[in-house]
Amino acid sequence: MKNGNNAIQISVIVCTYNSDYSKLIKTIDTILCQKNINLEVIITDDGSEVNHFDELREYFFRNNFEAFKLTKNSQNEGTVKNCLNGLKIASGEYVKFISPGDFFYDEHTFEKLYEFLHNGNYKVAFGKAVYYSVDDKNNVSIHNYGSPRNTKCYEAQNYDFDIVKKSILIYKDWISGAILIMKKEVALHYLQLISGKITYAEDLSVGLIVADNIKIGFWDDYLIWYEYGSGISTSNSEKWQARLNKDQDELWKILNETKTTDSIVKKACKLQSYNKIKQPLIKKFLRTILEPSLLFYHFKRSNERPVDIQSPPNVLLLKKILDIN
Repeated sequence: MKNGNNAIQISVIVCTYNSDYSKLIKTIDTILCQKNINLEVIITDDGSEVNHFDELREYFFRNNFEAFKLTKNSQNEGTVKNCLNGLKIASGEYVKFISPGDFFYDEHTFEKLYEFLHNGNYKVAFGKAVYYSVDDKNNVSIHNYGSPRNTKCYEAQNYDFDIVKKSILIYKDWISGAILIMKKEVALHYLQLISGKITYAEDLSVGLIVADNIKIGFWDDYLIWYEYGSGISTSNSEKWQARLNKDQDELWKILNETKTTDSIVKKACKLQSYNKIKQPLIKKFLRTILEPSLLFYHFKRSNERPVDIQSPPNVLLLKKILDIN
């Protein structure tokens, strides 16, 4: 951290709901250790039975950290409204959401990320995640998974708004919310647009962001350790899948009602409408006629490896965070 009364550069918003306290503290530790950056920490709780606010205040004070805020819902409202609660009291130029059990990669993550954001004048950007899991014997596994799988279209020298739009809206290669960072005013605007319609999948706001031709930067470095299998998007729960499907339907309603003057968005909405067709072969045929590239896209993506083999993650960093020998 930097010293002095300089402006907050990044507000880190930790979203909790009946969260494991030990995981929460480990996540906070990876924030407090950040070097050469002015941060604030906001804990926003979504109506937990026990929110641990008293313990958290004591923990921050014990670590001589005063730039923290605590806010809560009186009852469970869902991820989007919980994120908004934190956003409304954030002071940072940029905001980064994180969940307990996810950790920032190392102590220089925000220093390097902030430099990238400013050099590129980005309003929205994302980095890389390392998907990890730990079994009951404390064995750490790294998973060959990433979202998005195609990052080349976001590189500055290759950037094309239409290609990025197709990647997300037509090929459904979504950017995980766990690796996104945004200017505060951008995050606030788009979460307010979806609040009351989309309940859990706050990262679906990216669909509206690309529809509005806001450039998204790709920081080609590790941003977080992501706890694989514990989050909404990587769990196999049928209940959560149904909730996410409902949120997806709401996004497409918003796009169809407000953004179809754009030809790519219009095509994407048409493709999405084919999902109502019960017969798989007819559905696939119609989708292929409208967008022939879909035939080849998924095969190409399935042969890509999202974890960077050229510079693999340093798992010792994760083991230190988790206190595993």
